[in-house]
Amino acid sequence: MALRFTPALIEEIKAQTDIVALVSEHVALRRAGKNFVGLCPFHPEKTPSFTVSPDKQMFHCFGCQAGGDAITFIMRLTGSDFPTAVEELARRAGVDVSRYVASPAEQRRMQRRQRLLDVQREAAAFFAQVLRSAYGRQARAYLHRRGIDPDTMETFQLGYAPSPELFRRFLSRRGIEDELALEAGLLIPGRAGRPPFPRFRDRLMFPIWDRGGRVVGFGGRLLADGVRAPKYLNSPETPLFSKRRVLYGAHLAAQAAKDAGAVIVVEGYMDCISLHRHGVKNAVASLGTAFTEEQARELARLAERAVVAFDADAAGEAATLRSLDLLAAAGLRVAVLQLPPGLDPDDFVRRHGPGPFAQLVRTALPLTEYKLNKVFAGAALDTVEGRALAVERAAAVIAGLESAVEREGYVRLIAERSGATPEAVRAELARVQARSSKNGASRHTRAEIRHNNKGFPGTKHEHTPHGPRAGGDLLSYAEQVILRHVLADAGRTDDLAALDVPGAWSGEAVAGAVALLRQRPPGVPAAQWLDGLPDGAPAALLRAVWADRSIPDVPWEDARRELGRQRGRRALAMLEERLQAAENASDLTAALRMTARLLVEYKRLRSLPGER
Repeated sequence: MALRFTPALIEEIKAQTDIVALVSEHVALRRAGKNFVGLCPFHPEKTPSFTVSPDKQMFHCFGCQAGGDAITFIMRLTGSDFPTAVEELARRAGVDVSRYVASPAEQRRMQRRQRLLDVQREAAAFFAQVLRSAYGRQARAYLHRRGIDPDTMETFQLGYAPSPELFRRFLSRRGIEDELALEAGLLIPGRAGRPPFPRFRDRLMFPIWDRGGRVVGFGGRLLADGVRAPKYLNSPETPLFSKRRVLYGAHLAAQAAKDAGAVIVVEGYMDCISLHRHGVKNAVASLGTAFTEEQARELARLAERAVVAFDADAAGEAATLRSLDLLAAAGLRVAVLQLPPGLDPDDFVRRHGPGPFAQLVRTALPLTEYKLNKVFAGAALDTVEGRALAVERAAAVIAGLESAVEREGYVRLIAERSGATPEAVRAELARVQARSSKNGASRHTRAEIRHNNKGFPGTKHEHTPHGPRAGGDLLSYAEQVILRHVLADAGRTDDLAALDVPGAWSGEAVAGAVALLRQRPPGVPAAQWLDGLPDGAPAALLRAVWADRSIPDVPWEDARRELGRQRGRRALAMLEERLQAAENASDLTAALRMTARLLVEYKRLRSLPGER
């Protein structure tokens, strides 16, 4: 029986579940005021730090930071996935789930997805088997040279993609039709009437997993020399795999990252595998130096601190710095590990061992200090102009820091490195802050307005039920909550129409999705309606929103107000950019006009609930 895990089903199960009674079956609890406390079942401890709140129906451990609702408790306790935990709690609570059985169209979609997962799992097993065979001799030799032992090969399910003939034979033996293999990204469409052919040939294969440890795609490293083909090749975008959402090895690193309170981020497959091989179990790979907002959120789920260990000579340093800012905007404390020139994490840990690498992690530079190093590395401090420019750029780096103590510490550091007095640095800092906060955006740099995850215009972090979110993503997140509401309740269509202001949505896909929702026939279940939509970005967005269980079921009015706030913030950021352009062009008239509009917009935002 396939269930639709709708917000209504989840809320009914939670309402029928007493979390205190549930936890008491596994933990000896005693009352402490309004709550209950006991020894945490998820980590060893002698003093109780595990708290259960009957009012909130939530648990939290102040030792290991585990926390959540009844569903989360069952998932962590038993290692089960979300559907299994929900079904177990439904059975326990006596909830009649027959009302939530998926429609035939939904079941077909779920079955198709499961079939794709089965194909990827079978392909991973095939590649691993070939690696162990005579066909994989060259790949095994390469891994041996890189210091990868058989146990590590098994842990990471490493494999080898052989000749096209062998792979086609595997597909035929397993009854995997070409259409399915094409959809999974294992085959490439043939040209000029030719049959499809394997995407991966003569490559060392790295299965890529989702958060639950299921294979959703592959990366392949070319082993042959002199072949005109990319060294590394990844699966294409598929219903299962999106590179922008993936952190390689995240499911293997999750527990170690939670225990350490930090996740180590490297660039490539071999860096990640080598660190795990040497006992650094909290390492993941970003598969590139440019992070996405989705990856930043995944990292924030793993730990509070991210230590980035890219090659010392990594290309695209400016892009890397922007990516690090993206991690900070997601609420992570970011540090940069300094590797010796010419060494990547794999080279270093194989040459020096895990102990010295752990020392590098401990001494990793906070992001602000790393940026200051970059400022002074290229500064001409032997001239007055050079020192002035360096101090101005350094002041811009620290201008957005919230902590006055931290800011003062960096003022002294800048003074020491530049040769200026602390008083001069403070004066320059005040000038930079005034320039950045004029026109009403008090105490906030433009970067904070565009990537604000700390409240606007206050300084507290904004949190969702799944942690802090980057400001650059808050508008689209608010839109997704609205879309989810209307999908679940067609009666909200009129309410949606009131929000459908031309140009107000974050992109064409969202605007198109709203247009589709406003045309939805009454009485048609969401799943059935979604199944019949024509392909395209708007329909794909709606299906993704409907399938995304991480979108919380917040009240409509809260969602509507949040959408209004984020639209206002975007408008303010756009005005800021236009003001900057006018200032750069020395267009005083336009700058004054933008200033007036900024003041009006800023006052309007401050008047909204939740702003201050």
